[in-house]
Amino acid sequence: MWKLRLDKAGIQVFTRPEPGSAFDRYRALMVAPGPATPYLALLHDIDNYTETLHATVAARLIQDKGDEKIIYIANQHPGVKSRDYYAHMRFTHDPQDGSYTVDWRLASGYPEDPKRVRLQALQSVTRLVPRADKQLDVSMEGHFEPGGIVPALIANRVIMDTPWNTLKNVRKHAQSKRYRTISSVG
Repeated sequence: MWKLRLDKAGIQVFTRPEPGSAFDRYRALMVAPGPATPYLALLHDIDNYTETLHATVAARLIQDKGDEKIIYIANQHPGVKSRDYYAHMRFTHDPQDGSYTVDWRLASGYPEDPKRVRLQALQSVTRLVPRADKQLDVSMEGHFEPGGIVPALIANRVIMDTPWNTLKNVRKHAQSKRYRTISSVG
C-alpha cells in the first residue's frame, strides 16, 4: 500500500515497503505543462543531469544507441559516502496513448571508483503521459539498494527528497528556453 509522504509544490511522493529489502520503493507524481518534447530532450541530455537529478555530482554518457543508452552517475547525499552506478536507459513510446517511458536498470561490468560505493541494485521507470488538457502526467517510480553501510532510516528519507527535488528540477529546466524551443527528439 502506497503512503503519501510528501505533497508540496504540485509534486507528490509516495513510498511503500519493497519485499525482501530494508529500503522502500518510491513513486513521485506531478502534472506539468505539455508537450512531452522538452521533457524528452531533457532526459536525453545526460550532460545536464548534474542540474536536474537531485544530488548528482557527475554524469557521463558512456554509450548512445539512440533510444538505448549507458550512462554513469555519481551522487552525493549528506552524511554518507558518495554512491555511483552505471545505468542502462531504454526509451520507448506508446503510440496508442502517446506516452513515453524511460526504463532505468543497473548496468554491470563497469569499473568501480574506489572513492565511491557502487549501488547494488537499481530499477526505475520515468513516464510522461499526455493529458486531454495538453498537460502531462509525469511519474517516477523505483527502488535501489545503496550498497555499503547506510541505515535504512536515512536511505528511506532520501527517497522522499530525491524524487521530489528531481521532479522540481525537471519541471524548471523543461520550461527553460533551452528545452522549450525543441520541436522533436531522436
